[in-house]
Amino acid sequence: MYNDIDVLEFVTNVRDAIEKFPKLYKANEANLSDVQKELNDLEHYMESVDLNVFDGFNTYKEY
Repeated sequence: MYNDIDVLEFVTNVRDAIEKFPKLYKANEANLSDVQKELNDLEHYMESVDLNVFDGFNTYKEY
């Protein structure tokens, strides 16, 4: 049904994915943290500054 190369390739791919998962998870977690910080900064900026429609739209488009 399956030849030996297909099974070996599948097992190798699964093993590699399992080995890389913790590193990828931490990297993604760090990226999400950075994005959350940027969003928080933007929310604080928009709360503290009185923006007209044009400036508010430009701020929205920028982020």
